[in-house]
Amino acid sequence: MKEEREIRSVLHDGTEVVFNTGDRVLFLASRPGGMPLTIDADSLVDDLILTLEQKDATIKELQGDLRDIKALIKAKWYETAEKSIDAALGEGDTD
Repeated sequence: MKEEREIRSVLHDGTEVVFNTGDRVLFLASRPGGMPLTIDADSLVDDLILTLEQKDATIKELQGDLRDIKALIKAKWYETAEKSIDAALGEGDTD
């Protein structure tokens, strides 16, 4: 038997959805930490899809940022390694 738990997520409009895995009941609070009230799942579908769309866009943006950081690190590492090799060989600029 799976452990019962609460899953909480903040939607695009600032409301908080709470799902109880044991009872399989959805709750909605007007703000994180607010008093959650039971709701019908059908009333949430549009907000869930909008929130997923926004989270996907954020993830893609962060992935792009990570790729940029990786490229910068790789370029800096290459530059540092090249200087070290040149210094060891007595070649190039050794500052």
